[in-house]
Amino acid sequence: MVFVVAGVATQAGTPAGQMSREVAGQVFQTNAISPIRVAESLHKRVAVGGVIAFMTSKLGSVSLNQGGGWSSYRASKAALNTLSRSFAGQHSKASWSVILMHPGWVRTDLGGRRATLDVETSVRGMVAVLERCLDQGVRGGCVFLDYQGQTVPW
Repeated sequence: MVFVVAGVATQAGTPAGQMSREVAGQVFQTNAISPIRVAESLHKRVAVGGVIAFMTSKLGSVSLNQGGGWSSYRASKAALNTLSRSFAGQHSKASWSVILMHPGWVRTDLGGRRATLDVETSVRGMVAVLERCLDQGVRGGCVFLDYQGQTVPW
């Protein structure tokens, strides 16, 4: 298994149209482009029936975006989701799967103090979901799951 975790929310409260190009580029580079580059460099090391997982967020779900806010972060995670599906498609003959993982709203520097989950609950959940995926030998494709194993809408 390869689990690629990358995320910044620099100036997340600033509307994307008001953010400098430099900051917006850094957010997209960190949250969307770099994780795919890491996966491209490591995918040959993933065993048959293995998993390449990307830490994303349900904030990257286009269909769930009803209230806006955090626009550059949302867009960068939506870009990661799209690039991950493209990555899976480009490697459609591979014997491993791609999983986009939403950790929940976690009390971290990124999630803040009001978040509903502690780190331990989130991590235990993600580990259980990923172990189930490995045990079931899911091969090919790309799914978007949360830390409880529920499908997140695209």
